[in-house]
Amino acid sequence: MKTCSIFAILITIVSLSSLTISSANAGKVVPTSGVGIQRIANGASIFSGSLIQVRHSLDSTQWIGCSENGRTAKCDALDANGTLIACFTSKKDLIKRIHTFSENDLINITVDKNGICTQIESSRFSYYQP
Repeated sequence: MKTCSIFAILITIVSLSSLTISSANAGKVVPTSGVGIQRIANGASIFSGSLIQVRHSLDSTQWIGCSENGRTAKCDALDANGTLIACFTSKKDLIKRIHTFSENDLINITVDKNGICTQIESSRFSYYQP
């Protein structure tokens, strides 16, 4: 009788510990750490960041975003080191993408060596931290 009780307790403990381990891994999280600026080939650069995470960064330096007037758009960012990057575009498809941004998006903007935005992307995944 005692052997059955001890066995049942061990099974219960093992089952509970499995639940704890599996719940600790529930949902992938990929933190972003503010504005990132990366130099790429031919003098071009990519800048990126999550709108909400940049807003809630620990410093009061960073920003990232885009503005438009229907005909042209300007996207710019300032990283934690004080590096400013900006680009302009009059391409309608790129301007339309700006309207799709939400605060939880990670935005990526490619700028050529002349300061022209060549690509504007946003992505929204469950694993981005709000």
